[in-house]
Amino acid sequence: TDPLTGLYNRRYLNELIKRLESEGEIPNDSALIMIDLDNFKTINDTYGHLAGDLILTKTGTKIKKHIRKTDIACRYGGDEFLVFLPGANEAAARTIAEAIRNDLVADCSYSEEGAPISITVSIGISENRLDDSFDGLFLRADAALYQAKKLGRSRVCVHAAGRAPAQRVCAP
Repeated sequence: TDPLTGLYNRRYLNELIKRLESEGEIPNDSALIMIDLDNFKTINDTYGHLAGDLILTKTGTKIKKHIRKTDIACRYGGDEFLVFLPGANEAAARTIAEAIRNDLVADCSYSEEGAPISITVSIGISENRLDDSFDGLFLRADAALYQAKKLGRSRVCVHAAGRAPAQRVCAP
C-alpha cells in the first residue's frame, strides 16, 4: 500500500492485473477511472509539500469513501490515481467518478499560514470491451483523462466501448 494515501500502490495493481489476466478472471463488464489532481505542482510550489501531502491524503480518503468493496483503488503516480471497477459499466463508473470529483472540489484545505487551498480534478473513464486487455482499458482511460485536461480540467470524460475518440462524452 501507499503509506501516504492508504491506497494500493502501482506495483500491487500491476501484479494483481497480471494475475487476473493470466487466470482469465477480469470480468467482461469492467471499467477504469483515472484521476489526476489539476495543477498539483503549483500547490506544492505555492504552499509546500506538507500541504500537498495533506491533499493527497484527503484524496485517498475520498476515493475510498465513494468506491465499492469490490473496487481496487491505487495511487498510480505522484498525483494520479486509478480505480479498477470489476463488474461495472460506464454509468456506474461515471456515478462513482462524479461523486469523487464533487467531494474533492467541495472540500477546502488550508496551508500552514491559514490560506485556503482548493483543488480540482480531471477524470478519465473507460469501459471494458469484449476480449479487451487491461492495457487497452488503461490507454482509453488515459486518452479520456487527456481529453478532460484539454477541455479545461475539472471534468469527467468517458471513452466508452465502441465509441470513437471524437465521440467521447465529457461533463464539467
